[in-house]
Amino acid sequence: KLAVLTPILSSTVRQFYDETIYPRWYVAEFFGVARAPSIVERMRRQYRHFSWPCGGDPHEHRVLIAGAGSGHQVAQAMLSIEHVGITAVDISARTLAYAHQKLHQQYPQETARRVRFAVADLIALPAAGLPPFELVAAIGVLHHVPRDQIQSTLQNLSGALVPGGVLQLGTYSTLGTRAWWEPTRRLVHRLAPSLVDAAGQIVRQPAPHELRDLRAALMDLDRRATAPDSLPAVMRPSDDELAACSYVVRSAEFFTSTGCRDLLLHPCECSFTLLELGQMLVAADLELVGMWFQTPEADRCARDAYNRSAAVDGYTTGDAPDLQVDLGRWHRLEQAHPNIFGRMHVLYAQKKVH
Repeated sequence: KLAVLTPILSSTVRQFYDETIYPRWYVAEFFGVARAPSIVERMRRQYRHFSWPCGGDPHEHRVLIAGAGSGHQVAQAMLSIEHVGITAVDISARTLAYAHQKLHQQYPQETARRVRFAVADLIALPAAGLPPFELVAAIGVLHHVPRDQIQSTLQNLSGALVPGGVLQLGTYSTLGTRAWWEPTRRLVHRLAPSLVDAAGQIVRQPAPHELRDLRAALMDLDRRATAPDSLPAVMRPSDDELAACSYVVRSAEFFTSTGCRDLLLHPCECSFTLLELGQMLVAADLELVGMWFQTPEADRCARDAYNRSAAVDGYTTGDAPDLQVDLGRWHRLEQAHPNIFGRMHVLYAQKKVH
């Protein structure tokens, strides 16, 4: 039986993930950086300027996976960093039970030795009474918190760190999702008005057959996009809706039921610009270490683009070419190239030492 560390305040999100095990995964993806013996070495391999004031035996360092979901992030942490102990928390006991079973099947001895699972709501994280961590990973979680509680939740994540500890944060990008999110909601409303209302709000979750019908309708619309006039006038999509439909049906999540629900029908989500994230980090006593990209090639291309833009504009104080920590510059680069981060910004930020 899983321990429950905090009251569960986010009942809508908990219900969604009790009904939607996401992501379904088979083998943990590992993105380009060789397994490191410690958190410090893992960070320095990607960010040469990284400074670690914490000290201590790396075998005693701790990682918190905040919003562990179905366990994929836990498996990635186990593959990325040796020795550290991992605490995996999630709002959904059912999803976390899936993660517990999956990880014990794939890595039985290592999981039993390194990972602790517990149910907790990040909104109420201080009530968990956890010891401070050297690394907190919160990927795809903060944008599912009600907007009026986002800053306090980020503060909770910062508060879970030792001074000098590192937060890995992944949140939906406003610029990266703008081209498809609202047009897709409009399409889903037209195709399934009992699921999404005219304002784009989720009314209810679909039954399995309704989700199949919705996916089939979107794929049919994409196939007929070359002749939209063949559709009845009431169903005729706009150009931005056609582009959004094309994007959605080519997304990997679209082709699993749980992925499609998370992509199209999540009941609580928002997005951020990098300028907004910058302000939020400052308010939470965090400073940027660097941006993270999913593949070495994407990382190289983005950093080259950053350096080219900086060479034109001139570097700001403290933003030498090997740092790339000016979120304003990254924001301007994303404005020019909205797909540079994809749907999600991922960054590392360090808790200030006073």
